[in-house]
Amino acid sequence: MADTIVVTNPNATQAVTDGIDAAMAPLRLDGGPAIHCVTLAEGPPAIETDEEIEAVVAPLRRGIAADDEAELTAPIERLERRLAEPGRA
Repeated sequence: MADTIVVTNPNATQAVTDGIDAAMAPLRLDGGPAIHCVTLAEGPPAIETDEEIEAVVAPLRRGIAADDEAELTAPIERLERRLAEPGRA
């Protein structure tokens, strides 16, 4: 299986994720790892304060821990599903 890099936009604004995805284009090389950009649905619309930074830490950690626990099997689809579940426990 080819390596994959997951880039997570910690805010909930899809337009920002789309911009990040476009910025990754020069880094997508033949034979290189796949690069997938995802949006943290639980995140705020923008991250401008310390409180907004703190608010995204737990959801990001849960998404990463869930992938680690499952030994990174199908990481993109699983992470996207988890990040799209606002209010996950």
